Amino acid sequence: MKENFFIMDSDGVCIYVTIGINADLPAKLILGSLNLILLGVIVLAVSKGVVALMIFSTLCAILLIRFSFWNIYGKEHLVINTKTMMYQHDYGFFRTNPKLKFFQKGLSVIGKEATKAGSNAQILMILQTYNHYDLPEDVYQTALPIAKRNADLLIKAINSLFIEKITEDYSLPPIFMN
Repeated sequence: MKENFFIMDSDGVCIYVTIGINADLPAKLILGSLNLILLGVIVLAVSKGVVALMIFSTLCAILLIRFSFWNIYGKEHLVINTKTMMYQHDYGFFRTNPKLKFFQKGLSVIGKEATKAGSNAQILMILQTYNHYDLPEDVYQTALPIAKRNADLLIKAINSLFIEKITEDYSLPPIFMN
């Protein structure tokens, strides 16, 4: 399995993360072939006047095209700060509406192993906070796995964001990690 690409940037207030799919060429060819076959079924159903097959194959084509765009061009965009998190999925030709999640308490990151391939381990990230009953609550789970080293970078960035927030809240001198 190819490693998905991972871009992370920070401006001191927010952490900007983009995770994207690196699909293999055979997977792209299979998806393209399936789309062409389904398009042929739609054309055949229209030409023969079979309404039920036309409707069913059109619905299947819409789902398969969306699946194909996600598996070829798919990206997740995350923006994290100390009070909110915004996420959006990018399908290449269109994007979903950005969704905003609020949290009152800190944000913790849990890595869930997606694939195990020696040094090429892939991890799904689960972002959790605590609700008003102090019970853990999932804020977001990434749809795309990332490499373990990238997950460690993201965890470190989120932790440093909240450490800086604590020093501002309590007027403590800034903490410098050596």
